[in-house]
This record gives sequence, structure tokens and C-alpha cells, in this order.
Amino acid sequence: MRDIQTYEDMLHIVTAFYEKLMVDPIIGFFFTDVARIDLPEHLPKVAHFWAFQVLGEKGYRADVFNVHLQLHNQSAMTEDHFHRWVFFLVNTIDRLYAGPNAELMKWKAEAIAKKMSYALNIRGDEQSDIVGVQEVPPAQHYAPYQS
Repeated sequence: MRDIQTYEDMLHIVTAFYEKLMVDPIIGFFFTDVARIDLPEHLPKVAHFWAFQVLGEKGYRADVFNVHLQLHNQSAMTEDHFHRWVFFLVNTIDRLYAGPNAELMKWKAEAIAKKMSYALNIRGDEQSDIVGVQEVPPAQHYAPYQS
């Protein structure tokens, strides 16, 4: 398997990832009923987010925290929901890619999920700097997400 190298690789990952998320009986409703995601519009945005996070590609601009805060206010997102999100993303990456960028993406997903869960459930809108996770240095080795 090769490593993640391009925006197209990210789009491949998020497309496969959302195929699982949208039908999941535990968190799928966030995407279908709460956010009512339009996949053709949403997937390129998510791929750009990850291309920025992992590959350093410029051009991504969005207030990730406030979008999730609005959704959280409609239907609370718990630590368990974020854990499941990470589980699906890590499994998707592992199925499709291997290498330093794949490991970095998994590490960042876990860091983002933990910070987002904490911010939404403990601190609420006081924690709007959640998107600062891209500045956290990558771990030397990825440790699988554990509950």
C-alpha cells in the first residue's frame, strides 16, 4: 500500500469514510438527520480540511468548531460518538493507505476528536480555538485509539 500524497487521496478516504458513517446506527443520524449533509458538497470540503491538516495544502478556511457547536446544540455529541468517528476513520485509512502521512492523519483525527469532545461537553463555546490542533506536533508513532 502507498501513503497518502494528494488531495485526491484525501477525497478517496473521506468518500469511503462517509459511506460507513452515513449508515451507522449510532452516529449516522448526525449526518443524515441533524446536519442533513449534502455529500457532493460536503466531501470536497472535508478532503480539503484533511489535505490542510496532513499535507499542508493551503486554501482551507472554515470555522470547524462553531459548525460542530451548532450541531451539538441540536443533538448532543458525546465522547462515545467521537470515539466511534475515530474508529471508522482509522479503519478506513488502514484499509486504503499506509505510511507516515496515514499515521499522521490517524493521530490528528484522535487529537481533534478528543479536543472537540472536551470543548463541546466541558467548555462549550468558550473553547472556540479548537481548530488550533493543526499546530500540535505529530507523534513519533501512532498509538491506536483506545477507549
